[in-house]
Amino acid sequence: LMVGLAGFCFAGAGPEEHGRDAHATAGKLPFTIGKETTVIASPLHEDGTPDYVAAMNEKYGKGVKGAENAFVWWVAVSGGEVLPEKSRDEMLRLCGGQNIGMGEGLKWQDYPAFLKEHHEGALNSSKWMDDEDAAQTKLWTKEDYPDLADYLESIGKYLDGTKEAFARPRYWAPYVTDNRRMVFSDNLASLARMRAVVNYLLERAALRAKAGDFAGFLSDAMAAKRMALRVASAG
Repeated sequence: LMVGLAGFCFAGAGPEEHGRDAHATAGKLPFTIGKETTVIASPLHEDGTPDYVAAMNEKYGKGVKGAENAFVWWVAVSGGEVLPEKSRDEMLRLCGGQNIGMGEGLKWQDYPAFLKEHHEGALNSSKWMDDEDAAQTKLWTKEDYPDLADYLESIGKYLDGTKEAFARPRYWAPYVTDNRRMVFSDNLASLARMRAVVNYLLERAALRAKAGDFAGFLSDAMAAKRMALRVASAG
């Protein structure tokens, strides 16, 4: 999932590395702008080089409104701190989420932190990790892994809020970078959280299936798949 989520794309070296400033001053570039060389012909920087950051945002953000963007609502669920502080405001401004995605969000706690607070002794061995791995590959009951079942119950509102967020029809997390030369998603903390949530949804789905709650199982399993599809569709 993280391979599909992260999607690093480096858009060439900076101007210092290839002497582009000198070429720009002379009004010439050391390459031809076009699909066969730079892939895009616009938009361009002031020096005539391709602006890949703007191009990515134009492609994937075209027509995506804040109210229908799952990313905006995901940030509302998770709280603004899930985004990098230096780019948070710009990311939300670009996708129209200033008034939606800046709240405190719902309570979140990862599994190790939960165990440390409630069942500290469980962290003294690797059994808790083995139990979680097993819960992702088979149907299970609360009696099988009681600590994990308690944890999933404690973050139930967060999981349900995430499901509601990704029920929106579109997903776009804007690309924001300091120098506008290197294209990547400045959103890795959010993506890592999404990956964890997908795993917890699948674990809860297996728990619900074993309990005979087919509707709950289907809801969680489909939500996990929907999250992956939404994020993958946005480059």
